[in-house]
Amino acid sequence: MSERARTSGESRDRATERLRLILQRLGDDPLVDFHRLERTLEIVHLERGDVVDDRNLTRPPAYFVHSGLAKTRLERAGGRPTLRFYGEGEFITGHSCAVAMLESVAAATELTETLPTLVLDELRPRPSDTVAVEPSLLVRIDTCVLEELASGSLPWAQVARGLLSITYLQVYSDLQRHVATRPEERYRNLVTDRPDLVRRLSQREIASHLGITEVSMSRIIKRVNQRVTTPPR
Repeated sequence: MSERARTSGESRDRATERLRLILQRLGDDPLVDFHRLERTLEIVHLERGDVVDDRNLTRPPAYFVHSGLAKTRLERAGGRPTLRFYGEGEFITGHSCAVAMLESVAAATELTETLPTLVLDELRPRPSDTVAVEPSLLVRIDTCVLEELASGSLPWAQVARGLLSITYLQVYSDLQRHVATRPEERYRNLVTDRPDLVRRLSQREIASHLGITEVSMSRIIKRVNQRVTTPPR
């Protein structure tokens, strides 16, 4: 076995084991039939700027970020604004994926009844893609297999419900930030809540995330830095 092949195999083993432990926490029980999902997992290696290609898949998958940093973008006329960034240990469950799971997993029914209509509307399928911001290793999860496991097992149903909950909370928090705050306030919150993310992102990436131009982003950064460095009178 070549060094490259051995390294690739070790990366897969580490990513799979990490995923198993996280899913097990969501299911609150040992997932004794994890092997059924494991044999369908795919490892996706991405370089910076690579776009995940899901065009040939019949159902939208979910992704687990083992290493690196990725983002989802909304495809619309006039540009591709960033929806959200995903770092190590996070799940990328896009809007189409969430709706597909919601329609198939009966255990999620009670969850949908407690969510604002605005959030549900935001989860309707819409064109988006996933792009690597840094070299990344993602684990592609077949949602058809996950739904099949959830339909016959309470722990797996809790896993599916947990993934849906994560997606809803992400969308709801994003909506609140964009509706209730201005770009400068969102940037300040980002600096406070996710300083690690700010350090890893370019000014262009942050501007896209906030939905503003790079020129406006420069002005905001300048104002924020001036207020930080100016001593109180």
